[in-house]
Formats: sequence, C-alpha cells, structure tokens
Amino acid sequence: MGAGTKFSRAFLLAALASAGVRAGAAETLLAGASQFLVVGFEGCHWCEVLKRETMKDPAVVAALGRYRVTVVDRDDDPAADERARALAGPRFSGYPLALVLSPAGGVLDAPAVFPAGKLADALDRAAAGRASAPAPPRPPGASRPDWLRLLDEEWDERVGGWAGDQKIVQPELALALLRARAGGPAARSVSVRRATDYLDRLRYAAVHDLVSGGFHRSSSFGSWDHPHFEKLTITQLQLAQAYVDAYLLTSREEFAAVARETLDFVLRELSASDGTLATGLSADSPGEGDYYLFRPEELADALGREGGRELRIYAALGPPLRERAGGLLSLRSGGPLPGPGLGALLRSLAAVREKRPRPLVDARAFAGVNGLGLAVFSRAAVIFDSPEYASASSRLRRSVARHARNGVLRHEWSGSSALAATEGDRAACIAGLLAAADADPSFKSRSRLRDDAWRLQRASLEFLKAAGLSDGMEFSLWPLAVANLRRFEHLRPAEAEELRGALDRVKRGLDAFPVYELKSRPGLALARAHLEAPAFSVELTARDEGELRRALRELAARTGPVSTINARLGARFEARICVGDLCLLPAASLTEMGVRLAAAD
Repeated sequence: MGAGTKFSRAFLLAALASAGVRAGAAETLLAGASQFLVVGFEGCHWCEVLKRETMKDPAVVAALGRYRVTVVDRDDDPAADERARALAGPRFSGYPLALVLSPAGGVLDAPAVFPAGKLADALDRAAAGRASAPAPPRPPGASRPDWLRLLDEEWDERVGGWAGDQKIVQPELALALLRARAGGPAARSVSVRRATDYLDRLRYAAVHDLVSGGFHRSSSFGSWDHPHFEKLTITQLQLAQAYVDAYLLTSREEFAAVARETLDFVLRELSASDGTLATGLSADSPGEGDYYLFRPEELADALGREGGRELRIYAALGPPLRERAGGLLSLRSGGPLPGPGLGALLRSLAAVREKRPRPLVDARAFAGVNGLGLAVFSRAAVIFDSPEYASASSRLRRSVARHARNGVLRHEWSGSSALAATEGDRAACIAGLLAAADADPSFKSRSRLRDDAWRLQRASLEFLKAAGLSDGMEFSLWPLAVANLRRFEHLRPAEAEELRGALDRVKRGLDAFPVYELKSRPGLALARAHLEAPAFSVELTARDEGELRRALRELAARTGPVSTINARLGARFEARICVGDLCLLPAASLTEMGVRLAAAD
C-alpha cells in the first residue's frame, strides 16, 4: 500500500460503471467532499484483502463514489498514522484502520471493513448523516474508570477477548490481569479468572495452530475463526509468558503444555543458526494461509479411518475459509485433554504440510525481540528444567551481550543498518540480561550480566530525563521499562532516588493516556500492573547447599525480579521482589521451597 495513494478518477468511474452506475450519476457521486481514509502497512494481509477485494465489491464501489478515497501506509507516513489513530480514539482496534471524515476533517464514523456489505452500509449511513457519533473526548483530570473495570466492560462474552470486529491476540492484557494486585483478593480472583478464560479460549481457537505450534496474530469478522495467518515472534514470546504465569498460578498442566509448545515452535521455526530470533512468519505461502489449511480428504489420506476417528475425539476441522480451500484444525471445546495419541496424529499432519510451499520467514533480527526472547527462555529453562531452553538462553545471552557492549545498541542486528536502538529495544535487552543473571548459578557471571544491564539502564535514564516514555518507546515494551526500573531500585540502592524519579515520570506518562486506550495499547495495562504492584520480602531456609541453590534458582526464574541474595546455610535469607510476581507461585510450591511471604514496609 503506497503512501498517500489516491484511487484515480478513471479507476473509480470504471468501478462505478461495473456496478451499474450511469456515467452522469457517477460524476455527480465523485464530486463529494467527504473522505474515506484507510491506514495500513506493507505485509498486512487484511489490508491487502481490503484493497484487492472488498474495495472492488460493487456495493462498496457505489458507496465509495460519495467520497475522496485515500490509502496511507503507516510506515511511509507515521505522522498520518498517528493522526488517524488519535481521531479513531477508543474505536481503534488494529489495521486496516478506516475512517469516514467530514469535509472539515471531523470523524463521521470508524466503520468495520469486513464483510463488504457491512462496510457499504456504514458508508451509506455516513453519507446520509446517520453514522454513530465518535466517543466524546475526556476532559483533562476528569475521573476515569479503573483500568481493570474497563477490561471487564470491554470483554466479549460470546467468543472471548475484547470488543472489536478485528480480534487481536493480546497477551499483554492476559499478563496484566494475572499480575494485577489492585482491589484486594476478591478483585484479584476475578482478574485471574478472566485471564485464564481468555487463555483457554485462545488455545481452543483457530488462531492457535494445533499442528505446527504457535499462534496467528489476529482474526477478522468478530471471531477467532478467520485468522490473519502472520505469526510474529514477539506475540509467541509474550503468549508463552502468559501461559507460564497461568500455569504457575493454577498448576494446570494444559497451560504448561501450550507454553512449551509455543516456545518449541519459536526455536524450530524462528531461530537462526547463530541463536538470534527472526521477526516472524508471513501470512502468504504463496496464497492466503494455504500452508495451514486442510481438506477432509487430506486428513483421511494422511491418517486413515482409525486415525481420523481418534483425531475427531480431540479436534474439529472448521469450514472452508474460501472456495476450494480447506479449513483449520482446532481443539474441540469440552473434549478430553490432548494425550500422546493426538501428538502422533499431529506429527503425521505436519509431514503433510512439509510438502507444501512454506511461509516466508522475516529473517530480520531486532534487538527488542531478542532481548525479550532472552528473558523468556531464561525463565522457562528453570521452570521446565529444560536443557534445550537453557541452550537457547545461552545463545541469546551471548548475542545480547555482544550487541550491548559499551552500552551501545543497534536496532537491527541482521543487516548493516546503523540505526540506533529504540528505548523499547533497550528495555527488552535489560530485562533479558537481568533474567539471565537470575537463572545463572555463578555469582561472577550474575554480576557481569547485571553490570551489562546497568550500563544500558544508565542510557535509558538519560533518555527518560530528556523525553519521557511517551516519546520513542513502543507501547508493548513499556512494561519491561517499568519492571527494570523497579528492579534496579533495589539492586542499585545508591541510585534509588534517581530511579524513583524516573518511575514518577513513567507514572505521569501513563496517567496522560485515557484509560480507554488500554484496549488498543495493551502494553499500558501491563505497565500499570507492574507499577502498582507492591514489593515483597522473601525468606528462604535450606538444609544444604544443593537445596538452597535449587530453591534460589527456581525462585529467581519464577519471579523474575529478585535482587542479589546474601546467603548462609542454616540461616534465613532475604531477597527483595520488586514487581510482585511471586504471587504467581502455587501454594504447594511455596511450601516445598520453604518460602514465607510478607508485604514489604
């Protein structure tokens, strides 16, 4: 989609003629002064579907004749993208973003763009002045509903997730609900139920790739059954975090299984030979989702009668997504938990897929994705006692440490670009180095990793003094910035005052965003959860050195932000939990580890 692309008069006249509109009437229609604005980006599958198919639908073409039509690429014109999202306000739920603007530039409507008939009706209503009014702006300082209450209000009870015609996988919101401490035990119980319900809905949905692993990024038509087939690495890592947290909180093995399956997918499909992580898999292979779809006869040929019968116990094949195409396999809701038999059947289907053209890999390695990957694999290596994850963590640790040398980072590691790292890149790498230090049994190695992280944090503090978080940081990575600051507040007591000042600036930045923006910028919710979480004091006892090391490593991996521990055998040992993730430990694990919790003063 080109920047500022306008459909030519000749194109629209031809399209109107194909829709049965007479030439004179078409010229009259094209004289309208209102604007239909679409914002998308290169590689956005549904943006291309909108342009190639929906906007050539006869009813849509006839309705568009009343408007000036402009298509903007967000990457080529970020200022226009920012203005469009600001105009959309709480109605922005992802791309493509469509707005109907009055001649004066006001928003008449922010219509859903799929299916075509729904868009055509919305355009006709806007032209007749019957579109819904935009949400009124909230006056500065006005009282706003609590962010947790907003997530309850926006919850889509029918299919799960949060309201909107385009369903976007939002692991940050699940993590925010799992880690939220506001409102006491009763409110926390509600938040945890909402988060686990969301994660359950996702693992049963068509966006969950049952055969190859991983999750597709989004789905259209207000359900999870029409995925956009792109798989982003950052989405996989954040979802793995959420499923790990849910497992630690509930002890449900199915959550642990999805976390491991997702991390295995990342290592198998998105890991380069040097251990760095690619950006993701494209949607096309070469057609829309062709790699992922199965026809009934393909299942029968691959599995046979008995295998097909067993597969139907656990999973269901959805309807064809388009003419002459197959459907998607998903877990059968209410069916038995997947067993070893299902794994063997899925491996047979994976072999069928391997004969097809594979989705293209976006092989670019970005600092932010790899820093987050280091944090996630370091934690998972200890929780799941996995040598494979420990090896992945070691490779990522070497890459992050090498690129972070002298406190200088590049945004992209895979090419010759000298573009400096963003604040989000820096926050992710800091979090990764700290997590790697927590999981490392060597005091010398832990100290070196924390020193590397502090050099990056110093540069981040300088940025915060000059600009604040609202400038130059991706919203999805705000939570890492908050967690890092809270962690260093206790790791570096000499700089505690400076760090608390930075946290105050972060809080002011968060307060500047209306609470309704949390749906479109879910990282803000998780950042708020981290900021509001109290600190904890932890006391450990151990009978011998081996028990102590195991307990400390498990504690560090499961909680993340644990400061340096001065340990002596046969005595009590204290550590500071800065973000409050320790609440994720099941009671049984706490008892086995001899951990006692008390709120910090």
